[in-house]
Amino acid sequence: MLSAGNTKTVASSAAGPVDIPVEPDRVSLGDREARVVVVEFTDFQCPFCGRFYRDTFPGLRSAYIDSGKVRLIVHNFPLEFHGQAKAAAVAADCAGQQQRYWQMTDALFSHPGTLDEETYGRLGRDLGLDESRFAACRTDPAELKNLAADESLANSVGVRGTPSFFVGRVSGGKLVGARQLVGAQGLPALAAVIDPLLAESSAH
Repeated sequence: MLSAGNTKTVASSAAGPVDIPVEPDRVSLGDREARVVVVEFTDFQCPFCGRFYRDTFPGLRSAYIDSGKVRLIVHNFPLEFHGQAKAAAVAADCAGQQQRYWQMTDALFSHPGTLDEETYGRLGRDLGLDESRFAACRTDPAELKNLAADESLANSVGVRGTPSFFVGRVSGGKLVGARQLVGAQGLPALAAVIDPLLAESSAH
């Protein structure tokens, strides 16, 4: 995995097209029938993930996701040197079980330096979650298995740092021939990959 220092220096990478399974029940935003998909691997303690979420995500959502052109699918990739990254990922996924994933994501990226069990409980209360259900979910061994599956997927497609993005078309339940972009990408960099794929999809 990349260290904190050289994660910062990575702007983008095209390590060759890859195929990624598109799971129907995976955390996502946008039209499930969208032909173009962005798969993101994120870490809630990663400052560059936070930068993407604050600076680029709103524009990506407005221009492509809310319009139904693109679906965003999120996977966790907690880096080893971020001590709260796994627990934060579990908190987000558990909030998602109560339809509050994106609200919890916003809250977690707003508190990068104060992530701990007390914070997760407080944020859950602030979001109106069922507290006992939320607490039970955060200690459920199944959640760690889900995290391990995300990490295995990330390693299999060559993810080394966060945030990492794969952009491609969906065919046969897979993201095929996806281009990889690494780092806190701006909207123009993502659009340069997304727009040609949208043009291809509309031509078929």
